[in-house]
Amino acid sequence: MNDSITTYLETNLRNDIHFKYVFAKDDPLNRKLLKRMLEVYLEREIQNLIVKSEEVKANMTVSLQPVFDILVEFGGGHKVDVEMQVVNQKKHLGARAQYYLSNIAAGQIVRGDRYEHMNDSYVLFFLDYIHYRDEKLIHRFSMRTEDGRPFDSHLFSNIITVEIPKIHFRETMDDAQLWTYMLKCSGSNDMSLSESIREMVDRREELSMLVECVKRIPKDDKEWLEEFNQRRAEIELAQREADRKREVREEVRAEARAEGLAEGKAAGLAEGKEAGREQGMTEVIRKLSCKMDVSEICALLDLDAGYVNRLLEKKENEE
Repeated sequence: MNDSITTYLETNLRNDIHFKYVFAKDDPLNRKLLKRMLEVYLEREIQNLIVKSEEVKANMTVSLQPVFDILVEFGGGHKVDVEMQVVNQKKHLGARAQYYLSNIAAGQIVRGDRYEHMNDSYVLFFLDYIHYRDEKLIHRFSMRTEDGRPFDSHLFSNIITVEIPKIHFRETMDDAQLWTYMLKCSGSNDMSLSESIREMVDRREELSMLVECVKRIPKDDKEWLEEFNQRRAEIELAQREADRKREVREEVRAEARAEGLAEGKAAGLAEGKEAGREQGMTEVIRKLSCKMDVSEICALLDLDAGYVNRLLEKKENEE
C-alpha cells in the first residue's frame, strides 16, 4: 500500500490529461470510480453510466486546444460534462459553462418533441485555482428568480464548481471534502501526507479504488503522458510568444496610426494657415496693383517679383 500511496502522490490528477486518463478509461474499475465520483458531487444515484468521450490513448495528437473534458450519459439520457480546469478562466468560466450546457441540451429533443422529455444536464468544473472569494468549496448554480425561487418545478440545467485549493485537511470531512482533498494531494510529491492518505484509503473503498486506478497506469503510458505534457507546454509557450509578438505589433501599428493622424492634422492646419496667409497677401497685392507696378509692390512688401506675379495671375484666373 505504501508504494501505491507514493505513486499517487507523484501523479497529478489536477493535470487535465492525467485526470481524463484515469476517470475516462474504459475499464470496469475506472468506470466504477467515475460513477462514485459523480454520485458524490452530483448528489444523486448514477445508473447505466456511459462515457461518450474518447479515452486518452498514446496515439493522440498534440494540439493547441486538446479536448480533455469527459462527457457522461446516465439514467437513460441525463448528461454531465466533467472538466479539470487548470488555467484560470475567471473571465470566461460562465460562457464556457453555458456553451457546454447548450451542446448537451441541443441534442436531447428534436422539433415537435414534448419538452418534458428533456433530461437533466450538468457541467461539473474542478478548478485548480480560487474563483470565488469566499470560503465555500462547492458552488451549485441553476435557473432561479431574483428571490431564489426555482424558475421551474424541475431544474434541467445545473453548473457545479469545485475549487480544489480551498480544501484543507480536517479530522472530519464529508464525501465531497474527502474526494477534493485527495485530488489536491495528488501530484504534490509531499510524502509527509502518506500516513493521512493511507488512513483515509483504508477507511473508504472508493478512495482505495482511486489509488489503485492510479497505480495501474502502465509505465509506458506514464512516460507518454509526460512527453505529451512537455510537447503541449512547448506549443502553449510558442503560442503565448506568438500572441505577445502580435500584441506588440498591434500596439506599434496603433501608435504609428495615432502619430500619423496627429502629423496629418498638424500638416493640414499648417497648410490651411499657409493658404489663408496667401489669400490675404493676394488681396493686398491686388489692391496695391491698382496704384503701383510690380517693382514698387516688391519694394514695399519685401517680396520676390515672381511671387507677386504668380499671385496676381492666379487671382485673374479665378475671376
